[in-house]
Amino acid sequence: MKKTLHSLQTVAGKICEFVLPIRLSYEMGNGNMLAICTLSDMSLLKEIISSKDIMRKIFLVGRLLSENRGIDSLLETVHSCTQLRYLILCGKDVKGHLPGQALISLHNYGIREDGLIVGARGSNPTLKSAKEAISYFRTNIEIVDLIGSRDIRQIKLLIDKLVGQQN
Repeated sequence: MKKTLHSLQTVAGKICEFVLPIRLSYEMGNGNMLAICTLSDMSLLKEIISSKDIMRKIFLVGRLLSENRGIDSLLETVHSCTQLRYLILCGKDVKGHLPGQALISLHNYGIREDGLIVGARGSNPTLKSAKEAISYFRTNIEIVDLIGSRDIRQIKLLIDKLVGQQN
């Protein structure tokens, strides 16, 4: 039953990618130690990208839509950017998938041998990332949980505080 459900979800995901393609949504900033993830919140992503003050202080801002491939991609990016120290999670989490919740669970509890994120509540929180990338993320990145927040002023203040701590 579980295998059938997973197969159906995979097929449905492929159909959605074809019918409703979601363009890659991220923007590089001029900083190097802080990234922002707006989860599914496209309007917050656009608001952050349009803020020159924020973009000059952060490494990257982007969305995270899935609790598996999306997190795998995020882990790959984090592992290749050794100066990155903070990840701010904000905006609205994706219903059913809950990638923000899954990312926090990954950070706090890790994965099982089969790649399942311990404590994640999404529909298929299974990763294919190398254990080294997961370990690096868990030990070198601090997550700041603002899931649900869309307050750009709060985000700016937090960025200033975090960047200021390193200077």
